[in-house]
Amino acid sequence: MLYGAPPVVKQTIIVDEEGISIEYANEGVFEIKTSPVALCRCGNSKNSPFCDGSHINSKFDGTLKAEFNDILDKAQKYEGPTLTLFDNEKYCAFARFCDANSGIWELIFKDDDFSISEVKRQADMCPSGRLIVFDKQGNLIETKLEKSIGILEDTNLRISGPLWLKGGI
Repeated sequence: MLYGAPPVVKQTIIVDEEGISIEYANEGVFEIKTSPVALCRCGNSKNSPFCDGSHINSKFDGTLKAEFNDILDKAQKYEGPTLTLFDNEKYCAFARFCDANSGIWELIFKDDDFSISEVKRQADMCPSGRLIVFDKQGNLIETKLEKSIGILEDTNLRISGPLWLKGGI
């Protein structure tokens, strides 16, 4: 259930000629007429991204299975000369922004301006939050985003999802 009606935005992942994700294109905002509103979890709704009750007649198992552990638990630490990256691969949403320019796992060990900027950008573009960057003083490096929910479309892989919860939702 979605309370408070933050904007629900359709976003398409834009890729380069090699299939590497480079940016998001905003494709419009879904109108929310009631609060609370239910988002579809089964994938069968004719009113996507909202629930129309289709899960009742499908074999969808909506049992919640997520763990509520700190995302830094079990994250691998990559300590570079300027920034530190924590990566909890379990949370990967396969958006592939982290693969650009030799990948965030290579860039973290460089201290040139481009690499530092690219590490920050790739972590910011990750919809799952799996990639967390700190400076050497232990401060979280994260762009502050307005509350919204991104409904992601990956036209390169021809799949829908994941949801990108922004602004502390």
